[in-house]
Amino acid sequence: MPTTHTYAYSHTVYVRHLLTGYPRDAVCWLLSQVVTAALQLIGLIVGRVGWPVRTYLDSLMEQLISLLGDNKIIIRHSNIKLINKVMQTLTPGPVLEHLVSHLNHENWRVREEIVNIIILCVSSSPNPEKIDFELLVGSLLPRLADEKPRVK
Repeated sequence: MPTTHTYAYSHTVYVRHLLTGYPRDAVCWLLSQVVTAALQLIGLIVGRVGWPVRTYLDSLMEQLISLLGDNKIIIRHSNIKLINKVMQTLTPGPVLEHLVSHLNHENWRVREEIVNIIILCVSSSPNPEKIDFELLVGSLLPRLADEKPRVK
């Protein structure tokens, strides 16, 4: 019983903040929890459906790439895990094509995370022959001249 009370009490802090003048913090926390749960649910669906998820890849990747620029690290981390799961479910090729097409995104954080995901994919891919290295090198070379050092 005491653990239930402690668990309930930990969440009442956010309700109290919401009621006493800290609505922005409480709402941001709630939204980040909802987005993280939604990303985990999409990951479960992708794992369960498997290859047929390819028909929805365009719209899914557009939404996932837009979340790469989020300010909350937990959302970006969950997003990267989901993109990695999509790469494992499908082949890395179509996912990398979507990522490479957004390397010129206006948000530097999106560009940084795309470069990190590409590095992760290349270094951990069990089938490197399925990766188009010409496309990757040709797309990543201009990023060396990026104004943000974290993207370089």
